[in-house]
Order: sequence, then structure tokens, then C-alpha cells
Amino acid sequence: MLSAMGMIMTSGGLLFGQDPSDPLLYYGGKHAQLSVAKVTDHAFEIVLAPLSSVTAEQPEPLPGSSWNYPRQVLYESRSVMDPVHGRIGEYSISILRSPLRVIFRDLDEEVIQQITWPDGDEGKLEFFAETPLPGFDLNASGSSEEPVLAIGEKDWAILFRHPLSTDNNYFYDGGKGVFIPSEDKKHSPVQLFLIFWEHREQFFEEYRTITGRLSLPHVWSDGVAEVD
Repeated sequence: MLSAMGMIMTSGGLLFGQDPSDPLLYYGGKHAQLSVAKVTDHAFEIVLAPLSSVTAEQPEPLPGSSWNYPRQVLYESRSVMDPVHGRIGEYSISILRSPLRVIFRDLDEEVIQQITWPDGDEGKLEFFAETPLPGFDLNASGSSEEPVLAIGEKDWAILFRHPLSTDNNYFYDGGKGVFIPSEDKKHSPVQLFLIFWEHREQFFEEYRTITGRLSLPHVWSDGVAEVD
């Protein structure tokens, strides 16, 4: 079990940790806790959850879900000072602050995806998107109360699981995808799954492992889909 000091465990068992006096993390203007967990060898869960107070024993809980997926916590912390680095199988993970970033690289140390929470109180989340994501501007066509799946052209996908609201805002903005939660959800935990894949069959397998569902996204390539 990893401590709240903030540690990440590599496949070789090495730990990378932070001092508990490091600056606190914030989300939506509130203190927050970041966790990164391994679901499969090619899928990871990231949760940024607000705290009711800096001394709260637990962060705001995620809502109940029928999804029953394996979860190995790699990192859990309420503060980050120096960069945190660790290698997990085929990927390396870096966690940095100001702004808070979670970066995934491949074996050649090429960045595959970066999740960023810009400083501010609106709860904005950004991620790399090499090209515009057809259909990702859900704000224009009506956002979803179902999980949303964005699939890039370079073998990655992000499944947005929480928060859910018809007033959430998803859009593409010059090299990045952007998610802004609705005003009433910006103090709710953010939960997303980052999936790496080499071919369709692998993507579908990872998706089913996470969701437990046989139904597949309506749009699978270079875009966004509402998940059944």
C-alpha cells in the first residue's frame, strides 16, 4: 500500500516519493488529492479528487459504478514539489506541478500523452491532440451524461468517466483537447482512463476490461464517442 506522501512504484520495485511538506495540490479552487493507478499493462486510471479540507482523511468519493476493473495504485499524493518519475512496464510516468501534469512516455522517452490541469479555479483539463478530433466539440451539439471517449491518431484514447453533466464542455483548441466541467460539478472528482493500443482488437480488449461492457463506442477513430 502506498502512502499519502506521494510515491510511485516501478516494475523493479523502486519507490519515488515526495516530502509531506511539499506544496499542496488544488482542483477547482480546493485542496485535492491525485492518484494514478494501473488497470492493465496498457491502461491507467487517473483521479483528481477535491478535499473538503486540507486535513480531511479522505477526498470527495467517486459515485458508485458497476464497472469492476483491476486497480493497482502507483501514486497517491496531496502535494508535489520536485518532479516524480517512474517506469511501469513499457511506459514511464512523470508528475509535475505548476501546472499539475501527468505525462506518459514510451520506451524511447517520446511523449505519448500529457494530462494537464492549468492553474485556476474552473477545473479545466487539457490533453495533447495531434489533430482536431471530429465530433469532440460536444458543447456545440449538446454534451453527454454518459462517459465520453476521445481517440487520437497516435494510438491513445482517453475515457472520461466522471463528472457527468449535460453542461460539461469538451472542445479542441489548437493542438489540445479541453474538458471543462459544469459549474455545479467543478468540485466533483475527475476520473479518466488513459488507454494505449497498437491495433483495434487491443483497444477493444482494454475498453472491455475497464467497462465490463461488450458494446463499443459509436465512433472509434480520430474523434469522440459517447459510450453506451
